[in-house]
Amino acid sequence: MATLAVTRRFDLTDAQWARLEPLLPAPKRPGRPSRWSKRQLIDGIRWRVRVGAPWRAVPECYGSWRAVYSLFRRWQRAGIWQQILTRLQAMADARGLLGWQVGVDSTICRAHQHAAGASRHGELQSEPPGGVRSEPADHALGRSRGGLSTKLHLACEQGQRLLAVVLTAGQLGHTSSAFTADAYTSVYPQVATAAAEKTAALLFGDEGQAETGKLISLRS
Repeated sequence: MATLAVTRRFDLTDAQWARLEPLLPAPKRPGRPSRWSKRQLIDGIRWRVRVGAPWRAVPECYGSWRAVYSLFRRWQRAGIWQQILTRLQAMADARGLLGWQVGVDSTICRAHQHAAGASRHGELQSEPPGGVRSEPADHALGRSRGGLSTKLHLACEQGQRLLAVVLTAGQLGHTSSAFTADAYTSVYPQVATAAAEKTAALLFGDEGQAETGKLISLRS
């Protein structure tokens, strides 16, 4: 029981679920309901993303690992996760919980050795990668000094809430055109829409990023 308690300590609270549930798409598949609730499966997805374990390692208390992965993948390909994030950000902004002094920075993640085996023509696969957005031609993988890697560029508001993520190949630095306000607002148009209504929607970075002269206001 102690292990189960530790496993589930970061699950959605009742208050969080009450805000999230109305934003979920209505089920379209007729027939018997699933053995596992949406809340169980979403908590399983959150557990897997948090600990970085293989999908097969998702604890049984969250349901079948196949059901957990299937929900994650279907909604990823349909753009539902992005829709939920957009609506949650709009709700938070309406309540005055988002500050539009936005900071940006980046970090590098080493790619697993199996990443080198990715197909060069993913669009020809039976289930192509991506979904509502096309997969980058380089799969956001590049060779830097440490080997294959991916660079994550993050934008957060002053309350430390994540607003946007942009992935690039690991060898691309801050001088890359990917690391600009335009990149964030093209991937996350709701950031641009909301920022356009603010009087202090500024984008800040550290000294290395500021030298490029590309850290501009999010307001058009």
